[in-house]
Amino acid sequence: MTPLIKVRWMANDFEALTVLSSGDLPLSLEDVLPTINLLCLLFVGETDPFYQGVKKGATSMPNATFISLSNRLHVETLYRSDLVIPHIKKFLATVRQK
Repeated sequence: MTPLIKVRWMANDFEALTVLSSGDLPLSLEDVLPTINLLCLLFVGETDPFYQGVKKGATSMPNATFISLSNRLHVETLYRSDLVIPHIKKFLATVRQK
């Protein structure tokens, strides 16, 4: 474990992590996502293992905008600000109008 990962790990809420890993959550994401009425931008790489889950989650949220980044894995979306920032700017421009 690198020092940075250790610092980030130690900053976590261990009680929350314990509940999360136990699978004994009071609500599922399927229950919570439809209740989120905030305007949200969700983006994911098409080759990200979480792609289908993010896409499904976005369709269940009433005010979500879904962006798919072609040929990108999970971490690659974070390192490609040149691909992500234009979508964020466009999203924020529409939010200001509402």
